[in-house]
Amino acid sequence: FLPLKGSVIRKYYPEPWMRTSCDIDVLVHEEELDRAVEILQTALHYKINGKKNYHDISMFSESGIHLELHFNIQENMESLDKVLSRVWEYSVPSENTIRHLQTNEFLLFHQKL
Repeated sequence: FLPLKGSVIRKYYPEPWMRTSCDIDVLVHEEELDRAVEILQTALHYKINGKKNYHDISMFSESGIHLELHFNIQENMESLDKVLSRVWEYSVPSENTIRHLQTNEFLLFHQKL
């Protein structure tokens, strides 16, 4: 999985509280999406909220935590999507082989959109 947005860029703010967040965004490989949803539902009791969008599934925990489980980060703009579709090529394993992080260059590109 690859954490996205606020949870990643919070550390670049003068104080972490300056980057507020209303949800948690996580990218998974599209072929692992159904498995990730099943695990979140059975092990952590998350519920799907609404329909599958063109790039994510919105889910909520019993305590109200909002999770957006992304299977791509594309924006439906051909020029951007040529780069965004390659997100996994510009991601590297973090402290284990499950969690990945975007390279600094790709992170900057993605956040500037």
